[in-house]
Amino acid sequence: MKSGLRRRIGNGQDTFVWRDPWLLDEHNPYLETACVSELEAVKVSSLLHSHGRGWDEDLVPDLFIERDAALVLSIPLSHRDSDDVWFWYWDKKRQYTVRSGYRSLTSTMQINSRLRCRKLWKFIWALKYLQRLNYLYGGLP
Repeated sequence: MKSGLRRRIGNGQDTFVWRDPWLLDEHNPYLETACVSELEAVKVSSLLHSHGRGWDEDLVPDLFIERDAALVLSIPLSHRDSDDVWFWYWDKKRQYTVRSGYRSLTSTMQINSRLRCRKLWKFIWALKYLQRLNYLYGGLP
């Protein structure tokens, strides 16, 4: 369930830059840029212009690697002064339902299962012929 939770940025005052999942990346919503210990508790609001109506486009590329900077600058910001909120990434309405949670879980399980199966067959075909037969058929004389 944790993999589907994200932060929607409003005014940025409730979201930590390095601790919270706030980037709109399907596979990794966290920053990949290494965190300097002095900046660990920085909030997303510090990446906005002082008037809070847009990203500081000079600061963001200086702080983050290219991937992170591009993802940050691509996040749309609200024109209202709204709070940051949690949302469910795997649903069109961005709300968690048992159905969307189940779909997320089963798709992850299917991917992991396919990877394990692929690794097993690679292992089997890497064996010498007699070892392979022995492995597949449970001990030939």
